[in-house]
Amino acid sequence: MNPAGRVLIVDDDEGMRLTVQYVLADRGHEVVSAPSGAAALAAIQEQTFDVALIDLSLPDIAGEELIAEVRRASPETALIVITGFASVDSAVEAVNERVRAYLRKPFEMPDLIQRVEAELEARHLQLEHRRMTARLVTLNQIGALAGRSLDLNETMPECVALLADAVEADWAEMWVALPTDNCAPVGTAGACRLNREEIADGVRALLEQRDPPNGRIRIARNDLPALSIGPDEALLIPLEAQAQPIGAIGLQWSDGRTIESHDGELLGTAVERLAAAAQNSRLYQELQQSLVQLERAQKTLVRNEKLATAGALIAGVAHELNNPLTAILGFSEYLASIQPTEVAASAAQRVSAQARRCARIVENLLAFARQYESEREPVDLNQVIRDAVELQAYHLRVDNMEVKLDLDPALPMTEADPHRLQQVVINLITNAHHAMRETEGAHVLSISTRAVDGRLVAEFSDTGPGIPADILPLVFDPFFTTKKLGEGTGLGLSICYGIITEHGGTIEALNGEQGATFRIELPIVTPVAEQDEKPTDPEQEESVCARILVVDDEEVVVELLQRVLGEDGHWVRGVTDGRTAQELLANEDFDLVISDVKMPGMDGAEFHAYLQSVRPDLAARTIFMTGDRLSPDTAEFLRSCNARLLEKPFDRDKLEAVIQEALAEDDNKLEGSALHLCKSGNAGEDQSC
Repeated sequence: MNPAGRVLIVDDDEGMRLTVQYVLADRGHEVVSAPSGAAALAAIQEQTFDVALIDLSLPDIAGEELIAEVRRASPETALIVITGFASVDSAVEAVNERVRAYLRKPFEMPDLIQRVEAELEARHLQLEHRRMTARLVTLNQIGALAGRSLDLNETMPECVALLADAVEADWAEMWVALPTDNCAPVGTAGACRLNREEIADGVRALLEQRDPPNGRIRIARNDLPALSIGPDEALLIPLEAQAQPIGAIGLQWSDGRTIESHDGELLGTAVERLAAAAQNSRLYQELQQSLVQLERAQKTLVRNEKLATAGALIAGVAHELNNPLTAILGFSEYLASIQPTEVAASAAQRVSAQARRCARIVENLLAFARQYESEREPVDLNQVIRDAVELQAYHLRVDNMEVKLDLDPALPMTEADPHRLQQVVINLITNAHHAMRETEGAHVLSISTRAVDGRLVAEFSDTGPGIPADILPLVFDPFFTTKKLGEGTGLGLSICYGIITEHGGTIEALNGEQGATFRIELPIVTPVAEQDEKPTDPEQEESVCARILVVDDEEVVVELLQRVLGEDGHWVRGVTDGRTAQELLANEDFDLVISDVKMPGMDGAEFHAYLQSVRPDLAARTIFMTGDRLSPDTAEFLRSCNARLLEKPFDRDKLEAVIQEALAEDDNKLEGSALHLCKSGNAGEDQSC
């Protein structure tokens, strides 16, 4: 069927005008008639015509002049000249001036119909060609713009504007669900009569593949062609990647719209290109996130390597410090025990107290540097806090920070990992220290503990600037930090959160009247009692006297143990290397061995292997001393041999307790040996039991 069109008939013959108008109208065309050239020009000013039939013989204007005027006013209108026999030459000349054709009067109406509808068909094909060309240009522009950048906010506004123009929409908008954000618009053209929340609800429904809550939102689901959109409705077309919605194109027409096939083709192709651009941007952002995570992981590996190096350094320093600390602590206790003058006793006690303090500092450094596996044991939270404060005492004191402790002396014990809890406490103290350092006035960190409703509660309150309300909910997020570049990783509080959560507790950040408060709650897990033991009266306890071999490359430690153990009634031989110990064992009998782990020549592991081969009973009664428990080799050796451990530095009570424990455990095996009960006396180095 030929397309209908709008036709203008210009002729001063009324009968001709009426006849042509009737015939063409009957064919479905819209016909306007004009009796003169002036009327024809007026009609062309008011509306556009597809075809104009012009008689060359008009009373008011020459036909050639009218043709020129019509051509200027409406260059797209196809012109057909109607002429009589007398004006054939003029008609031919008009055709030569780009008039499409002419009809010579009198003519048959079928000829007129055929000529007019041929022109309308040509006109229709011409317009369709232009539309197709315009669509291709639009699609090429959208494709070029979309591929110009992976930043959708940079390219999509112009792409959306081109699409709106192509489909004559009053509003167009593109929404994309990006990995780093919720679904959000990335390009808008025009204004929508629906409010933003209605549109957002519709987009969320599209992404979740459900019907929108608002009936004024229409979602195209494979029914785009022939879909009718009312003037108060909005159309959402899904953007898809791998058959899953990743966004939407929104459109609205003020007068409504029925989506024609050519519009459907244009929208379908444009949506495919925009969806590809959106997916490329999503993949790029995912790649960027992966690169950021990889960079963080690399930094973490480097940091862990540095920590491992620092741990090895600390272990070495601790080992070197623990040997002289053992001697200082032991000899100061020995001096205090031999009842010198009051002044000397006081001096010896002060030396002993400071040696213990140094020992605690070394112990705290070792505990903080080592990466422990989570091991639960009975824990005194108050003591964990005291140890952490002592570890940070120097830095706090240098910056004039005061720490006020309000620790409940009746606080129950709980099953927990003391090393991980100490890590939490140190982190909170450090954060408070850094926060208060930025403020004027008194710098006070208040730490309190109490038991509330079956839970342990610890609060850390500082007099710093507090935490801004907008970032308070974010402080436990990984990699979130307000510190300057290089001053923090943003992992400290997230690690604290993980540790406390792992223990079944909670940690929260609050703002008080001044500064910030971190509140920790932990469940009270009653430590499992191994056995109910009846208390013993120290005066009624009997100590076992034994023949003891001491092996340590530090002469001062050997001398200390000979003196102290001799005072306790044991018979002691001391050597400074494993080879000499082997020679003694070949000629003398011993009930117990106390050996260092790390020694030049034959170390503790080799010496223990020798004992297992020649004296397995004595290997089972060996106590190892070490100030280097961080060393992986040392830790592995002690685990493999399941030996008793005496950590340097140790005091006299701990030494004797470990010895008596070892002797008591193997008492039945030692019947008939030189062991006997020592009530008093000084066996000394050369005294035989």
